[in-house]
Amino acid sequence: MKREKFELIYEYVHCKGTVAHVAGFAETESEAREWVRTQQERLRTEGKSEFLDDGFECPATVCPLKAGLPSFSFREAR
Repeated sequence: MKREKFELIYEYVHCKGTVAHVAGFAETESEAREWVRTQQERLRTEGKSEFLDDGFECPATVCPLKAGLPSFSFREAR
């Protein structure tokens, strides 16, 4: 029997498009859902996230999407 794993995803929306990163893996779907809930709650209460989008560089000096907040989700790992 194949055990499914789930990728924990955080995404940033930029002027050039959406950039997705994998934060880790969960063994079960319920664990993945709990991770998403926890991250969304942290954004609501603290207004910030521990996950950054270091790899993206916007050439515009003033871009409202440079300091955006991530969205969180999960998907079945392949």
